[in-house]
Amino acid sequence: MNGLMDLSELKTSMNAEGITVSGNSTLRWDIQLEDRVQMNVNLLYFDRGSWTPTVFSQVFKDFCKSMYDSSQLHYKYWSGHITNDVRNKCVSVPGVYQNDV
Repeated sequence: MNGLMDLSELKTSMNAEGITVSGNSTLRWDIQLEDRVQMNVNLLYFDRGSWTPTVFSQVFKDFCKSMYDSSQLHYKYWSGHITNDVRNKCVSVPGVYQNDV
């Protein structure tokens, strides 16, 4: 994440209901609007001192096409909760992303 995002204003907490993420994350990378963003996601769980893989993984060849697609799993838990004016710009535009999840 170093060089990609400034997470210093992002807060996380965990309670019986789950994990809460709120605050701002600022994209800092040198990216152009026409660049394609590929994302690989793997879900792990912490078991007896080590991270163990689960069966959940997903590959996005062009993440910007699916970032705000409400049928995608990440939309319900992440990008659907971005609340400021960068909402329609994807992660290929530097700036502040305000999250309230």
